[in-house]
Amino acid sequence: MTALDASAAAKLVVAETGTLEMRARFTSDDELFSSSLLIGELLRLATRIGADYGVVERLLARVELLAVDDSVLREAGRLRLPGTWVSTSDAIYLITAQRLEQTELLTYDQQQARAADALGMRPSSPGWDQDWWR
Repeated sequence: MTALDASAAAKLVVAETGTLEMRARFTSDDELFSSSLLIGELLRLATRIGADYGVVERLLARVELLAVDDSVLREAGRLRLPGTWVSTSDAIYLITAQRLEQTELLTYDQQQARAADALGMRPSSPGWDQDWWR
């Protein structure tokens, strides 16, 4: 079981460094989980770049999503991690991954990777050097 954030899912919508590796990872038997925040973030990305919404909807259908409720928002708002700072949306992804007891977080965001590491998760960025975020 693996969690992913918007930076990792975006690789499946926009072709860039890491896209081929993410596609290979995404077609594996690994179950993928994320926050329902991913819906809005990927649709906004598709709107901004003019991508096909169908691609986003097919991607979202393959990811198990945890709803963002008041308790997730409160916990994300209070998240403190020594040595790193994350945005509200990144904190929501981290709290979601924690609640789903994930051991790995797919991300291409440096602060997110550092925060995942601080929380005891293994940051993973297919196609990039293993410890690029350190």
